[in-house]
Amino acid sequence: MVVISWEKWGKLDAVALAKLVTEGRVTPRELAQQAAEAIQIVNPKINAVLEVFYDVIEDPYKDGMKKEGCLHGVPMLTKDIGSSMKGRLHEEGTLLSKGVRASEDSPYIENLRTAGFNLIGRTATPPFAWTSTTDSFINGITRNPWNLDYTPNGSSGGSAAAVAAGIVPIAMATDAGGSIRGPAGVCGLVGLKPTRGRVPLPRFNELASYLVCEFVITRTVRDTALALDCLSHHKLGDTLMPISRSERPYIQEVSREPGRLHIALSTGKWGREKDVHAIPMSRTLYVAEVLRSLGHIVEEVQDADICDWENLWRVISTDTFTLPKKWKETSDTHSVPINQETLEPPLYWLYRRSQKYNEFDIWRAQEENGRITRHFGRLFERYDLLLTPASADAFVKAGPGTGYSALDKVENEEQADMWMKHAIDEARYLMPGNYAGIPGVALPGGFVNGLPIGVQLYAPWLREDRLLQVAGQLERAKPEWFDQAPPVHISRF
Repeated sequence: MVVISWEKWGKLDAVALAKLVTEGRVTPRELAQQAAEAIQIVNPKINAVLEVFYDVIEDPYKDGMKKEGCLHGVPMLTKDIGSSMKGRLHEEGTLLSKGVRASEDSPYIENLRTAGFNLIGRTATPPFAWTSTTDSFINGITRNPWNLDYTPNGSSGGSAAAVAAGIVPIAMATDAGGSIRGPAGVCGLVGLKPTRGRVPLPRFNELASYLVCEFVITRTVRDTALALDCLSHHKLGDTLMPISRSERPYIQEVSREPGRLHIALSTGKWGREKDVHAIPMSRTLYVAEVLRSLGHIVEEVQDADICDWENLWRVISTDTFTLPKKWKETSDTHSVPINQETLEPPLYWLYRRSQKYNEFDIWRAQEENGRITRHFGRLFERYDLLLTPASADAFVKAGPGTGYSALDKVENEEQADMWMKHAIDEARYLMPGNYAGIPGVALPGGFVNGLPIGVQLYAPWLREDRLLQVAGQLERAKPEWFDQAPPVHISRF
C-alpha cells in the first residue's frame, strides 16, 4: 500500500514522517505497510532485513508503541543482536542462537517504544557482531546499496544498508569496536557512538561490558539528535554511573553554531604497521579544509600526542582474543555445539585460540582503561574535537576472500590471528573510542568513484552536543554529501 510516492518516501527522514502523522496526513499503519512493501521491493538485492513483524504492520500499537512520543508512528528496524524484544527472534547472527526468542524488552527497546517508534523488523548482523563485514552462515551476505559488489561493513551492516536504500530512515545499531561508525561511513550515513553509559544497555551495565554502546544509524543529523534525546533516558539502576543530561535538547544543537573550535587532525598509523589507504586519508584532509573554511582552527597532531598506542593495542589484543570464550555460554544455553559447522571459520579458530586465556587476562586488560582514558583526556584539554578517517581501508568487497569476512577461509589459529589483526588495522580509528568511552560520529565526507567515504569526529566525554553542532554545520555546508540516494534505492523502483 503506497500512500507516499516512492521518490518522496526516500527523501523523508524520521522527523518528517512523524510530522505527517501528527498532522493526520498518514497513519502509523499506513507508514508501516509502506515500509513493509519497501522491504519486499529492495531487500532481495541487499539482504539487509531478516524478518518483518507483520503483526505490528497491521496493528502498530500491539507491542506498546506510545502515541505521545515525538516520533509517533515512524517505522524502524532493530538489529539482531544487543537489545531484544520480548517474544521476537534474537539470533545474534549465529547458528548457535538459531530460533532463540527473547524473554523481555530491553531498556533501549522501551525507550524506542516511548519515543513512538513502530519496530517492524530485524536487520542482519555477522555472528556475535564480530566482523567488519555483514556475512554469516545463518543469514548469508549483506550488500552495500551503493555497489552490490561491496560490503556495507559490519556489524551494523544490515541496518546501514536498509537506511541507505531508503527502506526506513532510521535503524538500530550497536558499537563495540566501530560497528555504528564503520557502516555509516561506507554507506553515506550519519552514525553516532554516544559516550559510554549515555544509552542504557541490555541485561548488563558498563562494568560488565565497557566497550559496548547502542544507538542508531540515520540519513540526517536531526534524526540522530532527536533519537539521542529519546534514547538517553535511564530508569533507576539502568546504568553503573550517573550520566548528566545536556542543558538543551540535542535536536536544538543541530542548528546551533559551534563557534570557532580548535580541532586536532590525525591520519597517522595509530600504532599499526599497515599503511592507511590513500582514499580515506585524502578525503579526511579535504574535510579538514572545509572545516577551516567554516572558521575552525584545524591542526595536525602526531600519533604520540594522542595515546600510548603500544599499551592500547596490547589491551585491545587481549580483549579481542579473550572475548570468544563467552561464546561457550551461548553454546551451552542453547545446546548447540561449537564446531566448524556451527561457527564460521575465522570465529571457530578464534574461539579455539581464546582457550589460552583466563578471566585474569581480561581483568588485567580492564585495569588499563584508566590509563587510556587519561591519555585522551590530555588530548581534549588542548583540543575541542579530533578529526580522523572513519576507516583505514576503502571499498571492501562483500563476501569471502577479503580478509574481513566471517566466511573467509581460515584453517588454524595462526591464520585466525592474522585475520583478526587485519580487521583491527581497518578499524584502527574506531576501536580506541570504545576503549576511551568518548563520543564519536561518522559523517559523509564526499564520494570517490561513486562510492561514499566517511570521516569521523571525536569529542570529549558527554560532548555529543558539540559533535551535533559541527555535524549540522557540515550538513548545511555540504548538502551534496548527505542523504543521497544510491543506485539501489526505493526511489529508483
